[in-house]
Amino acid sequence: NQFKGLVDDIGLPIDSVDENTQRTLMGENFSSENVFNVARLVQENSIGVGWHTVFTSLNYKNIPRIYERIRGTGFRYWRIYEFNHNLAINRIFEEAKKPGCDHEKLNEKSENIDSLEIFGSPEKGYTDSLLAYFLLMEKEMRKHHDKRVQFVGVRDCPLPYAFLNNSGDISYYTWFSGMERRVLGNIIKDGFPFIVEKLNEVNEKL
Repeated sequence: NQFKGLVDDIGLPIDSVDENTQRTLMGENFSSENVFNVARLVQENSIGVGWHTVFTSLNYKNIPRIYERIRGTGFRYWRIYEFNHNLAINRIFEEAKKPGCDHEKLNEKSENIDSLEIFGSPEKGYTDSLLAYFLLMEKEMRKHHDKRVQFVGVRDCPLPYAFLNNSGDISYYTWFSGMERRVLGNIIKDGFPFIVEKLNEVNEKL
């Protein structure tokens, strides 16, 4: 209710309709059952729902099944993102800078990230097979003629966007962010007017 009137829609993660795959990619708190329950609650408060899916080696075959599951939910958009290895690894680097970080766990996370690409990243000399499947799936999904379904490639040049996480942090992702989402403030602690002011400051630099 606290976001009613402040946001047009809320994006929710759905990486698979297979429960095991969804939990593997998103964690226990983001089971598909929980995510669809949240979507229902959001829409009951007259806020639109958008869906976000990261296209990885674990779920790339399930995209049509996800569409069949969400097509009747009245969603506003569904964005399928090509897996961004650099962005994921940079998050590991940021965690490594924190005092007392568990390097063993970070190494495990890094290996898990590598496994999300079918043969590994082009930066490591592998063929980017996942990109081929990404493009083929985009072509397959066009048969539905549903403009709400949008494929977002790593090599695309998307408009800058703000990102709100479940802790209230607002971060901004732009071409000058160096693959990093820079936190502008916290909507709960700093308040909405402060966030708007910071976003306007960033927009003036574009």
